[in-house]
Amino acid sequence: MINRILTTEEVERVEAHYDEGVIALKHSHEALRCLCVRWKKAIEGLTPSGSEFVDDPEYCAAYIRKRCDYPKMIIDLRAERDRLLAVVEAVKRVRQSYKGDGDGEPPYFGRPTIKNAWQALDTAIADAQQERTL
Repeated sequence: MINRILTTEEVERVEAHYDEGVIALKHSHEALRCLCVRWKKAIEGLTPSGSEFVDDPEYCAAYIRKRCDYPKMIIDLRAERDRLLAVVEAVKRVRQSYKGDGDGEPPYFGRPTIKNAWQALDTAIADAQQERTL
Protein backbone atom coordinates (compact mmCIF):
# COMPACT_ATOMS: atom_id res chain seq x y z
CA MET A 1 0.00 0.00 0.00
CA ILE A 2 1.26 3.39 -0.91
CA ASN A 3 1.14 6.13 1.69
CA ARG A 4 -0.69 9.05 0.27
CA ILE A 5 -2.89 11.86 1.44
CA LEU A 6 -6.61 11.18 1.25
CA THR A 7 -8.79 13.40 -0.83
CA THR A 8 -11.61 15.34 0.70
CA GLU A 9 -14.16 12.93 -0.76
CA GLU A 10 -12.35 9.93 0.70
CA VAL A 11 -12.15 11.56 4.13
CA GLU A 12 -15.87 12.37 4.01
CA ARG A 13 -16.71 8.74 3.06
CA VAL A 14 -14.59 7.40 5.93
CA GLU A 15 -16.19 9.83 8.37
CA ALA A 16 -19.68 8.99 7.08
CA HIS A 17 -18.98 5.28 7.48
CA TYR A 18 -17.62 5.89 11.00
CA ASP A 19 -20.67 8.01 11.89
CA GLU A 20 -23.02 5.28 10.62
CA GLY A 21 -21.26 2.74 12.84
CA VAL A 22 -21.46 4.99 15.88
CA ILE A 23 -25.14 5.69 15.26
CA ALA A 24 -25.84 1.96 14.82
CA LEU A 25 -24.04 1.21 18.10
CA LYS A 26 -25.99 3.91 19.91
CA HIS A 27 -29.28 2.47 18.60
CA SER A 28 -28.24 -1.05 19.61
CA HIS A 29 -27.25 0.17 23.06
CA GLU A 30 -30.57 1.97 23.51
CA ALA A 31 -32.53 -1.09 22.32
CA LEU A 32 -30.66 -3.34 24.78
CA ARG A 33 -31.20 -0.86 27.60
CA CYS A 34 -34.96 -0.73 26.88
CA LEU A 35 -35.12 -4.53 26.74
CA CYS A 36 -33.25 -4.77 30.04
CA VAL A 37 -35.67 -2.32 31.68
CA ARG A 38 -38.67 -4.30 30.37
CA TRP A 39 -37.27 -7.59 31.73
CA LYS A 40 -36.44 -6.00 35.05
CA LYS A 41 -39.97 -4.61 35.43
CA ALA A 42 -41.47 -7.96 34.44
CA ILE A 43 -39.42 -9.87 37.01
CA GLU A 44 -40.03 -7.30 39.72
CA GLY A 45 -43.75 -7.49 38.90
CA LEU A 46 -43.73 -11.16 39.91
CA THR A 47 -42.29 -10.40 43.34
CA PRO A 48 -43.73 -8.40 46.24
CA SER A 49 -42.54 -4.84 46.47
CA GLY A 50 -39.79 -4.79 49.05
CA SER A 51 -36.27 -3.50 49.41
CA GLU A 52 -34.82 -7.02 49.38
CA PHE A 53 -35.88 -7.42 45.73
CA VAL A 54 -34.45 -4.15 44.40
CA ASP A 55 -31.50 -4.66 42.03
CA ASP A 56 -31.10 -8.31 43.06
CA PRO A 57 -32.20 -10.48 40.12
CA GLU A 58 -30.91 -13.68 41.72
CA TYR A 59 -33.11 -13.20 44.79
CA CYS A 60 -36.10 -12.38 42.56
CA ALA A 61 -35.50 -15.53 40.51
CA ALA A 62 -35.18 -17.69 43.64
CA TYR A 63 -38.41 -16.23 45.03
CA ILE A 64 -40.26 -16.89 41.76
CA ARG A 65 -38.82 -20.40 41.52
CA LYS A 66 -40.04 -21.14 45.04
CA ARG A 67 -43.49 -19.74 44.29
CA CYS A 68 -43.77 -21.83 41.13
CA ASP A 69 -43.08 -25.12 42.92
CA TYR A 70 -46.68 -26.21 42.35
CA PRO A 71 -46.42 -29.87 43.45
CA LYS A 72 -45.08 -28.85 46.87
CA MET A 73 -47.59 -26.01 47.07
CA ILE A 74 -50.46 -28.41 46.33
CA ILE A 75 -49.26 -30.85 49.00
CA ASP A 76 -48.98 -28.01 51.54
CA LEU A 77 -52.44 -26.69 50.66
CA ARG A 78 -53.98 -30.16 50.97
CA ALA A 79 -52.39 -30.58 54.40
CA GLU A 80 -53.71 -27.16 55.44
CA ARG A 81 -57.18 -28.06 54.11
CA ASP A 82 -57.18 -31.34 56.06
CA ARG A 83 -56.10 -29.54 59.21
CA LEU A 84 -58.87 -26.96 58.80
CA LEU A 85 -61.46 -29.65 58.10
CA ALA A 86 -60.40 -31.38 61.33
CA VAL A 87 -60.88 -28.12 63.21
CA VAL A 88 -64.33 -27.64 61.65
CA GLU A 89 -65.32 -31.17 62.65
CA ALA A 90 -63.96 -30.54 66.15
CA VAL A 91 -65.96 -27.34 66.51
CA LYS A 92 -69.10 -29.18 65.35
CA ARG A 93 -68.50 -31.88 67.96
CA VAL A 94 -67.93 -29.31 70.70
CA ARG A 95 -71.13 -27.50 69.75
CA GLN A 96 -72.97 -30.81 69.69
CA SER A 97 -71.55 -31.84 73.06
CA TYR A 98 -72.63 -28.55 74.65
CA LYS A 99 -76.18 -29.06 73.45
CA GLY A 100 -76.24 -31.95 75.89
CA ASP A 101 -78.80 -34.66 76.37
CA GLY A 102 -81.62 -32.27 77.15
CA ASP A 103 -80.86 -31.86 80.87
CA GLY A 104 -78.86 -28.64 80.35
CA GLU A 105 -75.47 -30.14 81.17
CA PRO A 106 -72.94 -31.17 78.53
CA PRO A 107 -72.56 -34.95 78.50
CA TYR A 108 -68.90 -35.30 79.54
CA PHE A 109 -67.15 -31.96 80.06
CA GLY A 110 -68.94 -30.58 83.07
CA ARG A 111 -70.13 -27.02 83.43
CA PRO A 112 -69.54 -24.81 80.35
CA THR A 113 -66.44 -22.72 81.11
CA ILE A 114 -63.67 -21.41 78.87
CA LYS A 115 -61.31 -24.07 80.22
CA ASN A 116 -63.81 -26.84 79.56
CA ALA A 117 -64.52 -25.45 76.07
CA TRP A 118 -60.81 -25.52 75.19
CA GLN A 119 -60.51 -29.02 76.63
CA ALA A 120 -63.50 -30.15 74.58
CA LEU A 121 -62.11 -28.52 71.46
CA ASP A 122 -58.67 -30.11 71.94
CA THR A 123 -60.25 -33.52 72.49
CA ALA A 124 -62.49 -33.16 69.46
CA ILE A 125 -59.56 -32.05 67.26
CA ALA A 126 -57.49 -35.01 68.40
CA ASP A 127 -60.42 -37.36 67.75
CA ALA A 128 -61.03 -35.89 64.28
CA GLN A 129 -57.35 -36.11 63.34
CA GLN A 130 -57.19 -39.69 64.59
CA GLU A 131 -60.24 -40.61 62.53
CA ARG A 132 -58.71 -39.00 59.42
CA THR A 133 -55.53 -41.07 59.77
CA LEU A 134 -57.40 -44.37 60.21
